[in-house]
Amino acid sequence: MKKRTGFTLLEMMIVVVILGILSAVALPMYSNYVKKSRTAEAKVALGDLRVAQRAYYDIRQKYATTLEDLHWKLDGATSGTNVGKSPAYYTYGTGTKGSTARTPHRDVVPEGMDYFGMDHLGNLVIDGASLAE
Repeated sequence: MKKRTGFTLLEMMIVVVILGILSAVALPMYSNYVKKSRTAEAKVALGDLRVAQRAYYDIRQKYATTLEDLHWKLDGATSGTNVGKSPAYYTYGTGTKGSTARTPHRDVVPEGMDYFGMDHLGNLVIDGASLAE
C-alpha cells in the first residue's frame, strides 16, 4: 500500500486560524503606522514653511500671507497648496500667525490631527484654526 503525503484538512484549518490571528493583530498596527507617517510628512512640510516664512520676514520685515508669496511647493506638487507626494492628504496654508495643514480625510490621519499648524517660532499648534487669518 502506498503512503499518502500531504497535509490533512485539520492541519490546513489550524494554519488558516493562525494566519487570521496574526493578520488581526498586524493590520491595526500597520494602519496606525501609516496614519502617523502622513502626519509626520505634514509636520516636515510645516517646518519647511516656517523656514520660508523666516527668510521672507528677514528680507521684507513682514510675514507672507499666501504660499504664492513664498513661492513654496512640495516635491512634485501641481499647485502651491497640494501635497506633491501621493496620495495628497493635507492642504497647506500660511499667514501672519503661522502655517497650517488641513485634511478632510479624518479617517486616514490620527485623531485630532486633521487641522493643525506651526507658528513662526516653531511651536506645533493642534488647533489650526487659531493660526488662521
